[in-house]
Amino acid sequence: LLFNYLSKFPDNDRFCDKEGNWSYRNFGKNKNTKQLNKFLSGGWLEAYVAWVIGNNCKDQNSVITNIHLKTKGNKSVSKDFEIDVLAKNGYQICGISCGTSLKFTKDQQKETLPDGGKLKNKGFEVILRSSQIGGDEARSVLVTLLNPKLAKDLEDDLKAATGAGQDKFIVLGRKDLPAEKMWKKLKKHIYG
Repeated sequence: LLFNYLSKFPDNDRFCDKEGNWSYRNFGKNKNTKQLNKFLSGGWLEAYVAWVIGNNCKDQNSVITNIHLKTKGNKSVSKDFEIDVLAKNGYQICGISCGTSLKFTKDQQKETLPDGGKLKNKGFEVILRSSQIGGDEARSVLVTLLNPKLAKDLEDDLKAATGAGQDKFIVLGRKDLPAEKMWKKLKKHIYG
């Protein structure tokens, strides 16, 4: 799935083919197409998470990516929203949002949560949107590049602020990114 996605980039921006063979001729080019920018600024994490789930799921139709929805209501109040990855387990859904924001102190010695609460907002949104789509049984995940302590702090903060139960929401950090480890955590959270 990941290499299939990467192989669809325009020729000048393509880094590999469908089989995963790297195309080094395009490395170092100063091309910034919209699609490449989206991929490099976080789309790669969405594609990777979908690939991890799809690679380990028996039912390939149980993973949907890039879901764009619009809330109903007054046009001035309605808002477009996106769920990066949606995993289905029978009637139950799990919305997954991915965020690559990181921030370090000025001396680069300590990692902190990014300004503006971008990851926190993504967490709020995935919890809300998942429950709007899937009801009370919906689950949600925020995949980040945070260190384990910050990921756990963010998870605890979001659970306290939203009332999301222990089994309804998790935050994964950079230590959870290896495919086997990520799958183990996602499998337990989504499929029980």
